[in-house]
Amino acid sequence: MRDLRCKLSEEDRQQIRSLWSSGFNNYSYLAVKFGVHPKTIRKVVDDNYRLECNKYNRENWKRYKPSKEHHAELTRIYRRRKKDIKNTWHCL
Repeated sequence: MRDLRCKLSEEDRQQIRSLWSSGFNNYSYLAVKFGVHPKTIRKVVDDNYRLECNKYNRENWKRYKPSKEHHAELTRIYRRRKKDIKNTWHCL
């Protein structure tokens, strides 16, 4: 089963690497061709950049992670809005 969070399959990654090594050294061109952001292409072809991004994300995740109380409040708001939408949908 394929992980739906992944934008590129392993075959796509191999194809990007082969295109890059054959001379298509343009992040934007490859990004449009494969339907992803140019930074995604850079992460595929540049291992050092990918490792730096992963390290940065691991170190800085806690700064953006909401507290349990804040997360619970956001969940309540989301569920309330979802319920309101469902109730108004049946009235139409």
